[in-house]
Amino acid sequence: WRPLIIDLRGNTGGSVQSALLISYLFARHLSDVMITYMSENLPSESKQVIDLVPQGVIGLWSDAGRFADVSFVILTDKKTASASEIFIGIMRDWRKTRLIGVHTFGKGVMETVLNLPQGRSIALTTHEFLLGNSRIKVHGVGFSPDVEVVSEHAIIAGDEEYLDDRSLD
Repeated sequence: WRPLIIDLRGNTGGSVQSALLISYLFARHLSDVMITYMSENLPSESKQVIDLVPQGVIGLWSDAGRFADVSFVILTDKKTASASEIFIGIMRDWRKTRLIGVHTFGKGVMETVLNLPQGRSIALTTHEFLLGNSRIKVHGVGFSPDVEVVSEHAIIAGDEEYLDDRSLD
């Protein structure tokens, strides 16, 4: 495989399920990917830990780990947020990637939309994501790049030292 560049600049998020599904492609085993949340407002004995493994992921078993040995970098900017940061957090936890660009937005929460009468709705923050074995907090923190590059032209040109470094330690 040749090194891969994943460009998440301007990617403000999207589906948490999609972030998980993409993560499976880089996983050694399906059990490697799990995102949990805990409610800060509940007493500690009531805190919930929920596995958000997507429905139908068993069908991906044949593709799990397809890119497990691929070296890659992720391009980020201040708009890289939410599900994009979930993917980054998982890859960082596995020490699979380096970030090039600027600090990410820092959105590690998910809202639940409740429908109200008269066609109205309200979005309530119901989840906060803690990523990987080290339970990395994303919300309000974001991710700092390994290589800070502000100019888009410099990012596109890349730095082969980082693209060829397979140790990513």
